[in-house]
Amino acid sequence: MPSTSTRPLGGLTVADIADLANDRAQWHLDLVLSAHVPAPVCESLEDCRSCGGPIPELRRLAVAGCQRCIECQGYFERKGARYAG
Repeated sequence: MPSTSTRPLGGLTVADIADLANDRAQWHLDLVLSAHVPAPVCESLEDCRSCGGPIPELRRLAVAGCQRCIECQGYFERKGARYAG
């Protein structure tokens, strides 16, 4: 009895059908990724939008578009994690 990976199905083997399915899935993935437009990055703020305190220059340079100081950002992320799906 032949292996199931080479069993003929309408002139194609199971391996051929799997290859075609993988090629089609890759095509769809490539299509979606090519259509993706990254969100524009705004400039980093000098003052935290949550507490109003200054955001250090090194943080503003390291994290493009940061809007909160490190303490407020940590709180914001922890609060968000509680409500995530």
